Amino acid sequence: MGRLKGDLERDLCLMVDSSGSVEEEIFEAVKSVVPTLFQMANVQKRRFGVLTFSDKTQFSGWLTSYNPRLLGRVLQWQGMGSELNTTILAGLESKNRNYDAVMLTDGQILNMDKVVATFYASAMRGNRIGIFNIEHTIPWGVFAAHYETVPRDPDEIKRAILKYVVDTLF
Repeated sequence: MGRLKGDLERDLCLMVDSSGSVEEEIFEAVKSVVPTLFQMANVQKRRFGVLTFSDKTQFSGWLTSYNPRLLGRVLQWQGMGSELNTTILAGLESKNRNYDAVMLTDGQILNMDKVVATFYASAMRGNRIGIFNIEHTIPWGVFAAHYETVPRDPDEIKRAILKYVVDTLF
């Protein structure tokens, strides 16, 4: 899919719930697809970013070159609660670019109402969010460009994310 005629440049962001309920094994499996996602983004001259959330939200910033040290600092399993800082989430937006986000969560986000409102507003401005929810069906609303419930199987989750990115975003 990539860019549509008249569409802004598009970046790619992987958002990963790193709370204890997601489990470290699943987090590590998703972490292992980051080099592939970065390479895919780089081929299309997209910036790439990683956002993780648990008790704190961390964002790598928009990267144009692969920085394993920086990504390693952001991609840490926190294993605590689950709150997504909506100020950081809203800060992903740029006046001249849109983004495609791929989010993995188990849907147990403490500030869910604020997150849904932020995602909805972002989608209305042309950003696309694909959500992979582990085992639970959560009513994310009409803003999600893609919504899929995935089993608690690390290999199946990796496969689903990569399939979505290849089939839908590139």
